[in-house]
Amino acid sequence: MSVSGKSFLKAPELMRSEVVWLKSAKLDLKYSAGAQRVELLVRIIYFVVYLIAAFIANIVGAVCWIIQLLIIILTGKREKSVWGIQAKLLKYIVNFYAYLGLMTEERPPVVPEE
Repeated sequence: MSVSGKSFLKAPELMRSEVVWLKSAKLDLKYSAGAQRVELLVRIIYFVVYLIAAFIANIVGAVCWIIQLLIIILTGKREKSVWGIQAKLLKYIVNFYAYLGLMTEERPPVVPEE
């Protein structure tokens, strides 16, 4: 698999701390070899709770998307407040999937803090 001619299957590429695909968006990941077994058990228990929270966040995100779409069609500009909600939801969902995907031990809040 490659993005911009760089292979993501090589070990050094997997340990990159910053992956940039768009000029206006950035995803910052840091590799950590440590993993706790107890945290894995907690993760299994929290799995259902987090899935329900992510489902609700996705519904809110879809509603924001529709609102933003209508605003762009009518005015030709993005609404900053709707964009802010979408950005917070995206950050929450990415942190949620990084936790459930066993990429971090840092547990995200069930309800977004911001």
